[in-house]
Amino acid sequence: MFRAEQSAPAAAAPAVGSPRWHRDREERYGVVAPAALAAVATMVAMWPYTSVISPGAWSFDVLLVVIAVAGTGMLLRRLLRRRAPWLRDVGTFAGQIVVAVAVVTLLIAGDTAFLGIIPTSTTIALFGALGAAAVEAVVFGSAPWTPRPHSRPP
Repeated sequence: MFRAEQSAPAAAAPAVGSPRWHRDREERYGVVAPAALAAVATMVAMWPYTSVISPGAWSFDVLLVVIAVAGTGMLLRRLLRRRAPWLRDVGTFAGQIVVAVAVVTLLIAGDTAFLGIIPTSTTIALFGALGAAAVEAVVFGSAPWTPRPHSRPP
């Protein structure tokens, strides 16, 4: 028998259990850096719209919504850090949705909302009319559009 055909000495068997890539514990990371990165990425993604829609009050409104949602995400991730990861993620997402709706309602239709932030049926109807007016502006208008500050449709 040739030397190459001889069986090699048994090497130490790898430990049975989790694969090497599996984490047994959640890695610690900060909440500020991911939230700031998400906020900056959102603003960079909104930048091209300034060539189609003239910058104006809507730019400030978008900035406020992004800051409020990112801040809520940071706060909720910090408050829910000792909970299960899935609960922390779902709770943070739900909280950010609620804050986004409240801030958009406050900025655009605060006079029709309960306490200025809780949408009512009038608020929903207003958002529908504003959406229809926006679709009409896109279909029949030409760029660059001049923003109308939360104009009420007739």
